Amino acid sequence: MKNNEFLKRVLDHNKVVLENTLNAVTIAQEKGQQLAEQILEKATFIQKEVKEINQRWLSEVKEARENIKETLLKGHEQLTTIVTNE
Repeated sequence: MKNNEFLKRVLDHNKVVLENTLNAVTIAQEKGQQLAEQILEKATFIQKEVKEINQRWLSEVKEARENIKETLLKGHEQLTTIVTNE
């Protein structure tokens, strides 16, 4: 097996691991968000402004996660291109 072929297989495996990890993080974050929303919905003593701040924060976290995911996958794609074109 050529070195480039071996590296491609390793990178393919790493991509699967990366995608599975990102999916697990996404699921955990979504469940956490659902829990936070349920708690805030039932907590009548919490001010409306605090609930709005929490919603904005959860949206920012979700957006950041998506940006990280996109960056990691793009980096992996670039690395794969470099390795396979040598």
